[in-house]
Amino acid sequence: MKNLVNLLIFQTGWLASVVGAANGYPWLSLLAVALLVPLHCAVVGRACKIDFQLMAALLIVGLCWDSFLQASGLVRFHQGFWLGNAAPCWILALWILFSLTLNHSLGWLRKRLWLGLLFGAVGGPLSYFAGEKLGALSLNENYSLLVIALGWALITPLCCWLARIFHRRLQFSELAEGNGV
Repeated sequence: MKNLVNLLIFQTGWLASVVGAANGYPWLSLLAVALLVPLHCAVVGRACKIDFQLMAALLIVGLCWDSFLQASGLVRFHQGFWLGNAAPCWILALWILFSLTLNHSLGWLRKRLWLGLLFGAVGGPLSYFAGEKLGALSLNENYSLLVIALGWALITPLCCWLARIFHRRLQFSELAEGNGV
């Protein structure tokens, strides 16, 4: 049940962020995160502690990746800029929401990094394609989706590996506290 709620939280936040950006309301993504992250924490309990650590790490990954896409001209985000060609706020909100899935609804990918490669190669470009169709971004080159697929084929296993590390930290800290796993 927790995984289903986690997936619904991500999908709700994704939709609010992308539709908000497409319609000139990129701040809607920040509101979604402000409402959905506490809901996520209420559902997952103590596990939220590692989600915050993973969130910080993935914000850096996401800032670098999506800023690269924007600066290279492969993708043009339409709203929510806060610093030059850096990734807009609504994209960073999506990275926060994505980070919340990796130890929960997408937790099965932590032990199957090769599957994370396939999942990223397909899911990454589909997300950008959907974002373009909804009007939140433009894919500027014919090969943009190919570059996005290759990037996400590397990024997703990296994110899953980081999730595994943070998940192990939680397990070890709970064992050290005598709480079990």
